Amino acid sequence: MSKESFVRFFDTNYRLLSLIPLTQRFSYKTLASKLLITLVPALVLLLAVTGYFTYSISADFIAVALKRNIQVQNLGQAHALEAFLEDAKQDLLYAAQSHADNISLRDYLLRINRVGGHQYPFMAFISLTGDHHSFVVQHDDRIVELPARRINDISPDPMEFYEHAKELQNGSVWISPLERAQLPFPYDRNANNRLSIHIWQMVTPVMEGGSLSGFLVLAFDAKAIRDILTLYNSTASPLWAYARSSEIRFSYVFTTDGWVLFQSDDEGQQDPELSTYKLRAECDGTMGMPALDSAFRPASNCQRFWKMVSEVQKGKQGVIPYPEDVPGATFHKEHSTAFAPVYFKPSLDSPPVIWNGIAFEDRSRLTMAAGYKHVDVMFLITLAASMLAVIVIFFLSRYATRPIFKLTKAVQNIQASGKLEPIRISRAGYETTSLQDAINKMLLTMRKQMEEIHIRDMRIKSENLREPIEFDESYQALMSSSALNPLPEIQGLGPRMDTLRAEILKAAKVDVDVLIVGETGTGKQLTAEAIHNHSSRRGKPLISINCGELDENLLMDTLFGHVKGAFTEAKGDRKGAFLEAHDGTLFLDEIQVASPRVQQALLRAIAMRKVKPLGSDKEHEVDVRVIAATNIDLRHLIEAKLFREDLYFRLKVITVHTPPLREHRENLLFLAMHFLHEAERITGKDNLTLSKGALERMKSYNWPGNIRELRNCITRAAVMTEGQVIQVEELLLDPDAPNDMRAPTSSDDSGYIFKQHQDDTPYEVHPAPGREASVSSVEDASSAPAERVRLLPDTHEMLNPRQQKAWPRIQQMGSVTRSEYEELLDSQISARTANYDLQDMVSKGLLFKKGRGPSTRYIVVKDTRTGA
Repeated sequence: MSKESFVRFFDTNYRLLSLIPLTQRFSYKTLASKLLITLVPALVLLLAVTGYFTYSISADFIAVALKRNIQVQNLGQAHALEAFLEDAKQDLLYAAQSHADNISLRDYLLRINRVGGHQYPFMAFISLTGDHHSFVVQHDDRIVELPARRINDISPDPMEFYEHAKELQNGSVWISPLERAQLPFPYDRNANNRLSIHIWQMVTPVMEGGSLSGFLVLAFDAKAIRDILTLYNSTASPLWAYARSSEIRFSYVFTTDGWVLFQSDDEGQQDPELSTYKLRAECDGTMGMPALDSAFRPASNCQRFWKMVSEVQKGKQGVIPYPEDVPGATFHKEHSTAFAPVYFKPSLDSPPVIWNGIAFEDRSRLTMAAGYKHVDVMFLITLAASMLAVIVIFFLSRYATRPIFKLTKAVQNIQASGKLEPIRISRAGYETTSLQDAINKMLLTMRKQMEEIHIRDMRIKSENLREPIEFDESYQALMSSSALNPLPEIQGLGPRMDTLRAEILKAAKVDVDVLIVGETGTGKQLTAEAIHNHSSRRGKPLISINCGELDENLLMDTLFGHVKGAFTEAKGDRKGAFLEAHDGTLFLDEIQVASPRVQQALLRAIAMRKVKPLGSDKEHEVDVRVIAATNIDLRHLIEAKLFREDLYFRLKVITVHTPPLREHRENLLFLAMHFLHEAERITGKDNLTLSKGALERMKSYNWPGNIRELRNCITRAAVMTEGQVIQVEELLLDPDAPNDMRAPTSSDDSGYIFKQHQDDTPYEVHPAPGREASVSSVEDASSAPAERVRLLPDTHEMLNPRQQKAWPRIQQMGSVTRSEYEELLDSQISARTANYDLQDMVSKGLLFKKGRGPSTRYIVVKDTRTGA
């Protein structure tokens, strides 16, 4: 054999050769093991296959019987509806043979009621030769005759049936579509009473002297049809023969164009409204039609329903099975829908026409019960056969397999405990002893290797995390590219920062108001300064007002000023922020906390560009660009009626979003090193850097305080460190802040905002270079602080244990006082601690303060996201 032939032979028989180790391992097993492995599974498999096929055959026959049963049930309901229509048609034709005035129609309905006939809600004769119309309305065993002049009060107008009536032959009947009827039904206490019912109306012509003199109308209630369906789905059904399980079964009537009109109701309900909720629970679709609000038209993806409609349109009946409720389930409930058309014969000589369709949805546990019973029997047979096979080989395998079981249990104990201890089994056979020795050798080798690897890994990891970080070429490129930044105030790279800088430059080019939206610490003040410094107003003042640090009266005075003598402490004139910022920019931080009074004053000042100081009779025109900032979405406050919508749209001519730090993790090292170099100048230390462990800890932190928190963390660590490398234990991060342990992805290309020095003051004037700035001092005010407005954040992680315990009860009460707060905590805290907790929840936007002194109440702020 050549070399090439041998290679081809080896490739062809590779699978057979690969089975040789398995065959060898099997040959080492004992006779008892071989018998158990071969005979018992083979016997169980044979019985399982036999049971499966016998169950499949019996289940198929049961399913066929169930389908026939529900088809008979559905046909019985269809026949009952056809009989109802035929009775109504005969009653109408019989009435057409006699005089049709109000008295005759009333007597005719009374005679039908006396003999136990159907109760028709409306009967009318519409005359075509004059105005001799007759109208009779029946409701709750009362019959009311209506004068002919009230024909206009009937909706729909009976005259609309003229087009259909004139085409009918004598003795023919036409049925209208389902309609919502408004019928006058006056009585002693209310002459204008009206009935609103859903009806079908039968129309037949009335001939007099061989010509059409009018037409007779007989209406029957849709609830009467529904009650027939309900009867056939109850224990009082004419087809009821045995008690069934409590599964959901119902019937429904549908039109030939796919509208489900109503369903049968549960037994025992007293005259419920028409509904389709059971079918709507199974498929999507369109809800409501002009004549019936509860009607339902399934969507086109409900293929079984539309197949049923198509078959009914063709005049066919049948059963459509549903798929199994649980995919892959062996035993399941039989779920099928039987359908059939409901015919109506307009006259004796005409063929029947399809009026509507009826469907009956049935669920049965019979197949499931048979399946479980079958499994029980097969289980007993399999168990008995297996026990018999085991008993046959029991005496041969008893002593041979016991050591193997002990060895298996010992290995399982090692796996559960994780201790690699040697196995000791006495009185073991040859096979068991050989396997035990091999396992013990493997355990010994594994234990030595794991100990060595663990010691080495711990040393490497500990040393590596304490080493200083290494700066690669990408970091150097980042540092170089930051020097080319067109906005030195705004640092950071990536699409997010490019977008922010582009928004700032665009906002700076046009002289319109700007709204800055961003979380706390993301640099909203800095963004406002950048817009001002790159705008046409850069040589003019920039006035900064923090609305959150001033109460309502002081904020009004700070914004608009006052004249001497405007109030007791007004010793001189004060220009106010709007006048101070004339020709420049006015920055309003935390605009969301402004009270309604302040919002109204701001709206007028921004809209008119005029202000009137307190106590002055003269308005001053101002040329001011307004930049407002907020750390929440003002649209939520607008929905909660806490912020003026017109002021919002005045401010948001241009909107600038400052991104949070957690969305810029790839620039975290760049920012940390920047703040570290800044800290070197403060502490007088040189060559400070971060360890790898410290950097990993910073990457895993969520930074709820954004850039401000990062800067404080780095500065604190630089002050506290004893060496040049800041270690992870020297980073004092907030342990209660939620961490995001996900590694940053390469797709996160956003940057950050930072400034070397940033002061947030309520009133700060930034003059142009070379000019002096006048800074107005803020006087203390005795008035009550304005109510703070906040959008409720997720409260669980931001509250201390005392607040978490009391918060659910505070939400239920709607408001709380200090003494009530102490009672919620079983008076286990002091008044000072209670005041601290309540003020803390006010600052977090959960409560707002109302009143003064002992009567002060803390009211829950409505959360617009949850409605709480």
